[in-house]
Amino acid sequence: MSNKHVIFHRGTHKLELDMTQLNNGLDFPEDTSKKQLNHKKQHELFKRFVEDVTKFEEKVNESTRPYYQESTNRIIDFLRAPKNTQNAPISVFMQNDDLTTIRTALVQCNFTDISRFIGDFSRKLKNLDREEEENEEEENDAIHTVIDRISNLPSSIGCALIVQQFESLRSQTLDSIISLIYSNPSIRKRIHNIYLIVCVSTSCTFFTTTCSIDTLNLLDIQQFQFARLDEIFENIITTNIKPAIFSGKFLDYLRTRFFSCDYSVSSLIKAVQFAFLQKYVSDPFWREDDCEMHTEELENYFEMLNFFRKEVLRNETEKGKLHIEIQANEQFWKNIEESMEFRQWKQFIFDAKSNESLEMVLDNLRQLNLDEGTFKNLERLVKNLESSSSEDVSPTKSTTPSKTMKFSELRKKNQEALQAKQNNPVRNAKTAIFNFVFDLFKKTLQPYPSTWRNVIGLENSSQNDLFCRVGLDANDEFDIENALLENVTYKNEAISVAWRTLLTHKNFKCVPLFDWANDFVKKYKSDSKTRKEAFFGAAGQLEHIGLIRGGADKKNTTINVLYHPISHIAHI
Repeated sequence: MSNKHVIFHRGTHKLELDMTQLNNGLDFPEDTSKKQLNHKKQHELFKRFVEDVTKFEEKVNESTRPYYQESTNRIIDFLRAPKNTQNAPISVFMQNDDLTTIRTALVQCNFTDISRFIGDFSRKLKNLDREEEENEEEENDAIHTVIDRISNLPSSIGCALIVQQFESLRSQTLDSIISLIYSNPSIRKRIHNIYLIVCVSTSCTFFTTTCSIDTLNLLDIQQFQFARLDEIFENIITTNIKPAIFSGKFLDYLRTRFFSCDYSVSSLIKAVQFAFLQKYVSDPFWREDDCEMHTEELENYFEMLNFFRKEVLRNETEKGKLHIEIQANEQFWKNIEESMEFRQWKQFIFDAKSNESLEMVLDNLRQLNLDEGTFKNLERLVKNLESSSSEDVSPTKSTTPSKTMKFSELRKKNQEALQAKQNNPVRNAKTAIFNFVFDLFKKTLQPYPSTWRNVIGLENSSQNDLFCRVGLDANDEFDIENALLENVTYKNEAISVAWRTLLTHKNFKCVPLFDWANDFVKKYKSDSKTRKEAFFGAAGQLEHIGLIRGGADKKNTTINVLYHPISHIAHI
């Protein structure tokens, strides 16, 4: 991108900013000198702004690429691995033909990643084998056309048969293709060079329950997951954007936007870009003062976070998830104290008779970058524990009642035993160390202060709360019902057309999938080749939002409408 302008996309709108427009829109402080606003300074300011906006996208793409590549490589390794031929005839009429199953990769892939997966898979397959042939079949393709394409290929060339979205196929289409492949003698001889890749957006169980048993017996199936969403999101929010850092509210917004909407990485990138725009507009010189970047405090924060995650939570919680909880959840430490993991850690380290585990924790704590006062207090408490442990503490006498002991005497002895236990110097020393360590956790692992200038999206006004909910989103609206049914801006969007056609169907609750798709095709203004993809993409989004659900019939040919809007207007 050129340094002369930067472009923001918001739905169907495009915002293009050059240096003049940005300077006119910036809210410069009243005490800003002319020296700070000279042409050279303006150019440097705008250059930093463009870098902050564009470099984040580059870093995210670079950091998430290995996850997608790893998933694609695992699928290709499985498909191209040596095949085992079963010593069993296909039927009693073909005693001389051994059965070789088709290597099948069943890929669970979100609808937003299907195109990316197919593109990555095709490129890698062609790079490995220049003679590889790829056949991406559409629902409208005649079955005999698919068989003819495979049959006409030379026997030395491999064939990858890709089903882009299994949910969009008719229930018996794949059964028919597999049956015809095995009934064709020329194709059957080269089964070992045929690969089948099936993408499902819902569940792999849908594939195994839809295909016939005969088809499943002819396929060597292994399930894969193309995108591990938790790891992708973890990688995005931990992307280095120094000196800027994300606020708790903004991190919580990104998490909600990603997992509760469409798992779109590009939408998160857009949200961060708009957050940088807001930061530069409200505080143009936020990067000028290096002492306000709080580098040392941030290093101590993440050092302590890693220590807390390793020692207390035993690495069972992802670093990014723990960071978001600390920044966004006001009840975080209260929930931690009540959690089973924390109680077990306290009991194992501080309530044990041996000091060995406690000493290991303290040794690891000393390795952190503690300030001088904190380190001295820790050493003082440790010496107190050592001196207490060296004392000869007399064992508590048994309080087993004798036959002649009165109840008042037994009660007095029990109270003395309890008081002796409470006054145990070793126990008191351990309690003091626990309180010190826990207070250190709570003191260090706190939400970023509102006075830090390098925090993105931390403003506390109601306007900025709304900004974190809807203003940063480039695709959806806060009021979904109004956006899909009333707002003319989204009238021609696929998801809007799909929902309106569903609501205007003559059936109120249970709508045939074929009728719904037919009405959608008639009303959706787009190229005929992209209508099917747009329809099933919109159907997936409506299902994810919770507006529809697949029917209970075995062939999944109906859709159940779960919600009818109150503001439904007949003419939509």
